[in-house]
Amino acid sequence: MEIDMSEAELQKTLSEIDKLQAETRKLVAEAGKLKVETFLYPFIASATLIGATAAAMRLLLG
Repeated sequence: MEIDMSEAELQKTLSEIDKLQAETRKLVAEAGKLKVETFLYPFIASATLIGATAAAMRLLLG
C-alpha cells in the first residue's frame, strides 16, 4: 500500500506537528513551574506567618 500525499497535505501535517510540539513544550514548562510552586508554597506561607507574627508582637509590645 503506497501513501500519496500532496505537497499541501504534507505542509498541513507538518504545521500541525509543529503546533503540537509547541503546545507540548508549553505544557511541560507549566508543569515544571507548578512543581516549583508546590514545593516552595509551604516555605513562603511559613515565612509570611512568621513575619506577620513578628510585626504583631512588635506592635503589641512596643
